Amino acid sequence: MDTYTDASYTQTLNDSGSKPYIMAVSPWFFTNLPGYDKNWLWRGDDLWYDRWVEVIYNQPEFMEIISWNDYSESHYIGPLYDYTLEAFKIGKAPSNFATDIPHDGWRLLLPYVIDMYKSETAHVSKEGLVSWYRLSPAAACGGGTTGNTASQLQLEYAPTEVVQDRIFVSALLTMDATVTVSVGGVVQTATWSWKPDGGIGIYHGHVPLTGSGPVVMTLSRGGTQLAQINGKSISAGCTDGLFNAWVGSASASGAVSASPALSVSKMACINGTGTGNFAGLCDFACSYGYCPISACTCRQIGRPLKAPNSTGIIGYPIAGEDASYSGLCAFNCNLGYCPESSCGTEEVPLIVPTVSDFSPPACIAGSGSRALAGLCSFSCNYGFCPRNVCTCTGQGALVPSPDVVSITGSPVDGLDDAGLCNFACNHGYCPEGTCTGSGSATSGEVYAPPEIWKSSKPDVECIPPCRIILPPYPLKDDTTITFNSMVTSVWTKSGTSTETKTTILSVPSLVTNEIPFWPVVIPSGMTTPAAFYPLQSVMPPSRPMVLNSNEAPFSPVPSGSATPKPIFAEGTQTVTIQPQATVSVSVGSNIPSVTWSNATPSKTCTTGCGTDSCELFGGCDSSNPADDCGTQGCGGGCNIQGCSQSCGLTCSTDQHHVDTDSDSSSSSNGSSGGSSGTAQRPTLPFDYDGSDGSTNGDWNPPPMDAELATNITSAIEAQITAIKPIYSSIYGMIEQGVATPSVPNNVKTSAQSQATSVKKSVATYVSKVQDRMRDRTPNSDISAGLNWFSKTLKSIEYTLDVAANAIDTHDFVSLRAGIGATEEINIEAGADIYNDDWPRDIDSVHLNKRAVPPSCAPFYQGDPRDPSNADAIPKELGCNSKSGYKI
Repeated sequence: MDTYTDASYTQTLNDSGSKPYIMAVSPWFFTNLPGYDKNWLWRGDDLWYDRWVEVIYNQPEFMEIISWNDYSESHYIGPLYDYTLEAFKIGKAPSNFATDIPHDGWRLLLPYVIDMYKSETAHVSKEGLVSWYRLSPAAACGGGTTGNTASQLQLEYAPTEVVQDRIFVSALLTMDATVTVSVGGVVQTATWSWKPDGGIGIYHGHVPLTGSGPVVMTLSRGGTQLAQINGKSISAGCTDGLFNAWVGSASASGAVSASPALSVSKMACINGTGTGNFAGLCDFACSYGYCPISACTCRQIGRPLKAPNSTGIIGYPIAGEDASYSGLCAFNCNLGYCPESSCGTEEVPLIVPTVSDFSPPACIAGSGSRALAGLCSFSCNYGFCPRNVCTCTGQGALVPSPDVVSITGSPVDGLDDAGLCNFACNHGYCPEGTCTGSGSATSGEVYAPPEIWKSSKPDVECIPPCRIILPPYPLKDDTTITFNSMVTSVWTKSGTSTETKTTILSVPSLVTNEIPFWPVVIPSGMTTPAAFYPLQSVMPPSRPMVLNSNEAPFSPVPSGSATPKPIFAEGTQTVTIQPQATVSVSVGSNIPSVTWSNATPSKTCTTGCGTDSCELFGGCDSSNPADDCGTQGCGGGCNIQGCSQSCGLTCSTDQHHVDTDSDSSSSSNGSSGGSSGTAQRPTLPFDYDGSDGSTNGDWNPPPMDAELATNITSAIEAQITAIKPIYSSIYGMIEQGVATPSVPNNVKTSAQSQATSVKKSVATYVSKVQDRMRDRTPNSDISAGLNWFSKTLKSIEYTLDVAANAIDTHDFVSLRAGIGATEEINIEAGADIYNDDWPRDIDSVHLNKRAVPPSCAPFYQGDPRDPSNADAIPKELGCNSKSGYKI
């Protein structure tokens, strides 16, 4: 059991504003309920032990045991009652696989592990033994049960490939003891897979599940029996228990009194692992306390181990890898373990993976026979490949399935399809003769034919959600359409100063014999027929504009998006200016209303069709079409209720500044209107513009391109990771000194030596990154990014100097945020940016711009709100972005 899924949930919750995470603990999973289309198992085995170790180490805000009484999924820990087992009958189970198979024994260790989780320590007053096992070998049971389930797009395996034929034992002890297991009179001694560091706590191990007959587990020490469990007999054939586990427990009669020597907060990870190429890195790093949940899984905690001497080597991920390796390479290489398969000593560009390093493989190709051949080929391609009817022929990253079309599929009579028809039909593939479908599918985009205008009451059909592309409305004669003059902006430069100015351009008339329209959006949930008047989308002609060498075009951008840097030509340049689309033009012709009804389109266009204006202008296919005007703007088109935001009418040509943060050099002309809220200082290196000056837009401009920003953010975390062991070592020296006068000179000397080494390393590293930033973004404003590194270096120097000189412990603790004190901006593109020139005492500034003050800023108290990039703040900072800083 790993913690990658926990890490994914935690990151997502942090992205949403540091929401608490509930970590689930479950001992087992097996179900066989054909009535609910459920028949699979997940590996249980050591899960009850492993999961509690993960909970105690990671200390989530909440945890939940799954479950108390879900008998039909075999993970119950509560008592069995006959009247609660109706699910087996309703679900048409082949047998009641919970009756006479108690799980009460799993509760024996709960007081101890819950105290370790909640109170970070626990008391052992009575020793005890817990054991669990299946009642027959995995190969003995069939019944179509699979390991994993295609219903959750998992690769399916035979149960024998997933579960282990073992009898598992866990014992709560004050010191080591022996467990023997007798099956049919044949005795085996259990092997401890895990022992608690320090000897007090839970021991966990197993013996092979071999033979058949009565089962007896005995806990003893020095030849004296402490506890014994008389278990249910094991059979060589499959029993009604199928893949459920029998659980038993027993406690020693004598009282004891002991607790672990260290509390959880003073323990560290001393054994961990990772998947694939991360295995070796995690094995090494976790043994010395650095076991990031994002890449590794901690398997044992205990007294921190002494790390090897620092080498001063800064490690980086090798070419072809991503930022997930950054922290591990920095930590491990500094301590002498720098595997060439993962890490190197030269910084290289990192990839940005489209699929997580930690996602399990999925089926991406498959085959089937006869009637199921096409279904298997389709469904296996998207991860749904039930092994009982299909064969998976290819594995890889999960391929996103086609959009759901709201059709429920079922196989024709007599065909066992293992759910293929339902999956395939629901995603648009429903082969006749094999599957039958019920329900209706969305029509998507529907191009109505020109013939609709021949009727005085034109009508169109589509099944929502859908978009209707209307044909142009024909005019009797050529019509001349005139437009108002256009106001546009251009960049101008004078010496080193750059500003914008507005220019008024005349727009040529347009001669046309038809009127185009914006697409009509029919949202989900609409069923009642409705009439609407289509909205015109007449595009004015473009016109050229000649600019001299001191002028550059100012391109319109989506509201809230980054304004491109101006590019000045060496000589004159001619640019094409496209006026924005006009929403409505009086043409002296009555265009009738159109009636929409919820039905499959009876006729569609083949010639003389309309144009999908939104696709032309880039507005409707973005993640937020209502706030994206592309080059001209459609604002998502118009639906039955009316236009969605601007519909091309009011897109600004200048999103560079809002009025309240413009200075005299940039506000002369061309600034878009903004709110009249609290005035902002003109020295911001980055701007925050929402539509019409609101506070819900994006940063203008980003400090650098997103790829470089991501890489540098990861590099910062890696550098902090490399510093952390030495920083902790220095702090430990000071703690040993108790107070300034009593700190031995040799401790000060050692601390100063280590601090000097770190400062040199950091200074070199910062210089390299700054050079790379300049090389990568020569035309971008990177002053804020450079400022971050400058402050980082100063803060590191200050923090290490404080530690090295062993000043008063209390004063030092108040500065322990260390590098966190420099979290004044984050260089990830589009994130919340902080500028040092901002006044610390004007709350309305950061509230108005959502530019959160530094989460670890000294002297700042209060609730500055969560920065939108809170997840990107290196975790080693120990900062609390909600309330100033924490120790």
